[in-house]
Amino acid sequence: IALFPESGGATDGANHVAADLHVAYAPRYPAEPPELRLVPKLGLSDALAADAQAMLAAAAASDELLGAAMVWSLAERAQ
Repeated sequence: IALFPESGGATDGANHVAADLHVAYAPRYPAEPPELRLVPKLGLSDALAADAQAMLAAAAASDELLGAAMVWSLAERAQ
């Protein structure tokens, strides 16, 4: 999934960060979380991408999302 956050306050309307979210569904999805990998594409360091990936993995395993279709919610959080 290609992720581009809203341009926010950028006067030129351009995005200055971008990443791809790779999702591999677990055999028992959504009862167990999918495997997630965040690949930085623009303006995002490997360290920040790793932090964001950890946040997404924690969210995917949370009681709030576990047991329900969650990929759209995770993509929105990542943006």
